[in-house]
Amino acid sequence: QKVRGYIGGTPPPPPAASSSKASKSPKKEEFESTDVGEYKCEIAKSGRSACRLCEEKIDQGDIRVGPVYVMDRPPFMPATAWHHPKCMWLLDEHKNVKVEQIGGFKDLSPDDKADLRAVAGGGEVAPKVK
Repeated sequence: QKVRGYIGGTPPPPPAASSSKASKSPKKEEFESTDVGEYKCEIAKSGRSACRLCEEKIDQGDIRVGPVYVMDRPPFMPATAWHHPKCMWLLDEHKNVKVEQIGGFKDLSPDDKADLRAVAGGGEVAPKVK
């Protein structure tokens, strides 16, 4: 049919509009979340995330921490800017963040809590034994 339409001089009809994921995602203005602007910490589930400051990978099983923000491009959803703990507190904008204010802190093990408190106070995180 398409070839006959071109040969006959009339173009084929345009394809029907299909539903796409982009049209279903919320617009930035429509998105409201209580997490945006807050901080999260957790044990890295995989080794795929990278620190936003030093750009090195955050190893699986290590503590990662960062602020939650709304992506500035589709799908305009919340995301976390992950950092190594020592890297996050090097940035002036995060220096006054208290570990007790960070979401997920209460879920960490006592050793991980102690490491995070030490780093927030200017110390170092003890390396994990693998």
